[in-house]
Amino acid sequence: SPIIVVMNKSELRIKEIDEASFKDKFPSIYQFIQVSCVTNHNIPQLTESIRTALSRMPHLLDKLPKRWLDIRNRLNAIDEDYITLNRYFDICREFKMDKEKALFLSDYLHDLGITLHFRTDPILADTVILKPQWATDALYALIDSIEIQKNKGRFNRLDLALYWDTQKYPIDKHTQLLHLMEKFELCFSIPESDQYIIPELLPAARPDVSFDTYSSSGNLHLHYSYEFMPAGIVTRFICRIHHFICDDRYWQNGVELQFSGSTALIVSDTAQKRIRVSVSGSNNSQLMGVIRNHFDRIHDTLNMKKEEHFFEEVPCICSKCATSDKPHLYSYNILQKMMEKNRDAFCGKSSEDVSVHQLLKGFLPPEQKETLFDSIITILSQIQGLSLTVLADENSRNSIVALLLSTRGYRVKDQSLWGSSYSGIRTGELDIKIEDERGRTISIIETLNLKEFNSTIIDSYIDSIVNRSKFNNLKEIYLLFYYSGLEFGELCKKYQTKIGEVQQISIHYNQIAGFQSYREIENRKISLYHILVEIR
Repeated sequence: SPIIVVMNKSELRIKEIDEASFKDKFPSIYQFIQVSCVTNHNIPQLTESIRTALSRMPHLLDKLPKRWLDIRNRLNAIDEDYITLNRYFDICREFKMDKEKALFLSDYLHDLGITLHFRTDPILADTVILKPQWATDALYALIDSIEIQKNKGRFNRLDLALYWDTQKYPIDKHTQLLHLMEKFELCFSIPESDQYIIPELLPAARPDVSFDTYSSSGNLHLHYSYEFMPAGIVTRFICRIHHFICDDRYWQNGVELQFSGSTALIVSDTAQKRIRVSVSGSNNSQLMGVIRNHFDRIHDTLNMKKEEHFFEEVPCICSKCATSDKPHLYSYNILQKMMEKNRDAFCGKSSEDVSVHQLLKGFLPPEQKETLFDSIITILSQIQGLSLTVLADENSRNSIVALLLSTRGYRVKDQSLWGSSYSGIRTGELDIKIEDERGRTISIIETLNLKEFNSTIIDSYIDSIVNRSKFNNLKEIYLLFYYSGLEFGELCKKYQTKIGEVQQISIHYNQIAGFQSYREIENRKISLYHILVEIR
């Protein structure tokens, strides 16, 4: 969006600023203008500047169907904060618009911020929010609550009626509004409780964290440095990764994590405009990959580009820097280019040559020496250890599977963030797909939550996936079942009997079973990998 920097009170003083430097850092600045709201100085010029800036926006003159405007006007005329999805469909039908096109329009109005409709989210899909300010006011009623602030960001879901006017925010909408806060990465839930945390309101003082654990030369270290550091990056990160938090060790500017034999310390230094990441343990490479993936997604949502708005920097490991609090920092991107040319790095503090391979050891995805099947089995074992902190819906579990696959070097597209699974709303979309270097789909992973063995549901599930996949020229499909019932061994026996001849069986001590079978589709053989995992 074009930016106009308005400097008011020109009747009192005019302050000169370095406009050229600001434009260099922020190219979207359109104009600087001095105004006075008292004398009206330059207010007409400001109005004209706004008009001109708007006229240059490429989508301003897009042609849209007239009935889109008619439906928008009809929605604007409704004196309610929200309506059900079925009522929205009824309104669209008045203007001869079917459901598919109505959902497309809903996405368009959502993108413009005219309405809010998270139609692929099972909890929010049935509500079309006509007045976004209604939702915004609800979210900030919690953030601005003196009681919650005094409680260091903690609140109980059962007490929401104390903070929200139940006339405006009925109790049956509390779950949706709370989920909306989680979706916007403003809060997270404490496992197995009704307690929630707003990280923005956490205490500034950090808890007792052993920094000696992270001072070893064998650890991985990474810094994020910013030209301009937006507020809330670390608190959003805490919301995203809360299921990895180690023993309640988190505060306003940092968090300690643990995962699969490794721990990590993430600390934000707002004065230095820097976030420091240190990872220790036997599985530090995978945990570092998880951390970087989450920061990448946060930066993407902020439209921040690497090497322009923020920089990944790796601390030097030479004899002088290894024990220094202020080591020499190398650009991660430059180190990658040096490694491609098989060159060593040069430390500006010690004048020593430093191995680039050693500097990047643990940052690059491992070469794939195991099969995708074995990788999935390993990841499911790791997820079982997180089962108390990861939400039980398929999308939440799929997101972790996709994330951990990407840290193992796979090119993963996780569509669960915007689609739904077999049992959800949009059954034509994939849960997870694996691509090759050219972006072609080579494998898909489809998932389903199971509470009991049901042959009809399983048959329908498998048939629908195979039929949808026959046009993709796939050679293998992974069918992943999250099982929360009793007698896992009995489930495996029934499943094996059901699918008939099995080419390969792998049953693991930690309640994971894998079967391989085949399907003939249009004279082509497809491998089906059936993986059952007990997870509660």
